[in-house]
Amino acid sequence: MIGDRLLRMLMAAALGLLAASLARPAAAHPMGNFSINHYAAIAVAADRIEVR
Repeated sequence: MIGDRLLRMLMAAALGLLAASLARPAAAHPMGNFSINHYAAIAVAADRIEVR
């Protein structure tokens, strides 16, 4: 019983190390934190559409 549990723990650790070694760093947006997003409100009416 203890040997089976130890084997499962070692397999889980090996799988975790394998997953960590295959992970790649995330690619960031080239503008980084220098880009600015502005909120625009869109109002839809029967006869017009307004962007504020």
